[in-house]
Amino acid sequence: MAGTTWPTLTPGRKAKASEVESKFDWLEGSLAPMNSGASTDAVFDIGTTTANWRNAYFSGFIRVGDGSNSAPSIEITGNPTYGIRTAVTAGVLQVGFIRSSTIGAQISIAASTTLLEIGNSNERQGSIFMYAGGSTNFASIVCQHSTSSLQLFGSDSQGSYLLLGGNLLLPNVPTGTTGTLSLGNATWYYNDISYKTLTDRGCLAWMDEGVECQEGTIATDLQAIQKIKKHLTKKTVYGLPMLDYKTFPKVSYRPAGYSKEGKFIEHLRDENGEPFWVEKTGQRRKSADGIEMTSVFSLMLGAIKELSAKVAALESKA
Repeated sequence: MAGTTWPTLTPGRKAKASEVESKFDWLEGSLAPMNSGASTDAVFDIGTTTANWRNAYFSGFIRVGDGSNSAPSIEITGNPTYGIRTAVTAGVLQVGFIRSSTIGAQISIAASTTLLEIGNSNERQGSIFMYAGGSTNFASIVCQHSTSSLQLFGSDSQGSYLLLGGNLLLPNVPTGTTGTLSLGNATWYYNDISYKTLTDRGCLAWMDEGVECQEGTIATDLQAIQKIKKHLTKKTVYGLPMLDYKTFPKVSYRPAGYSKEGKFIEHLRDENGEPFWVEKTGQRRKSADGIEMTSVFSLMLGAIKELSAKVAALESKA
């Protein structure tokens, strides 16, 4: 590169080749395209499709035109049908990602609000996927234009679910799955649910003929309740001994596990008999056995009727 002093090029005077070469080793001031002595706009290029500049270094702004689907503002991989298109329409900044001359995704930011839109009035159906820990663990936001619905859900080795604010855990609910989906699971369940009413839809059972116990015998409802024992070590959240769920009738006991392809898969057990499962990363997750309360309620109704019959028989002898 030449030094800090450059030859002066005077209008009307022929310059030596060495002067021109030295002058263009270094450019001082702004460089604007000219044509026939006047500035011109959007006429000349820097480089060609076959003769490219290698790298460009800037400390300020790079300004590009709006572009179009067939001629993006920023072209990717030398293919004019792939790139990034920018535009400002009615005060809204739009950045579109072009694939095969079609907008594959678009981000819009309105100047007058804090609104961020993904998609546009014609391209409102789509998904945002965020992956973590491999392709099997992901979260996504899905907008369905046809149903005007928004679905937020994730997936891991335990299945698909909806998680909002760290407190709400729901399954992905497709159409036509009434009575087949659950709220929470053996690992992620609620701390407290406040409500006024609960409505059963077809699960209160007639148990007057008795129920099957864990050892395989049939017991009356009252006998089955008498078989329920306290857990030797565990306590409830309010400090009292916890019931041993394994002493409940089979119809009520829910071992920790999950459903996959229509089959129930029970979780593994540690040396203390406590359930757990292992993520694909190798991390161990604790889970918990449960009791299905609708069957317990049915069992209690049967036991009450059984006791009522005993009381009635005693009164008839009095």
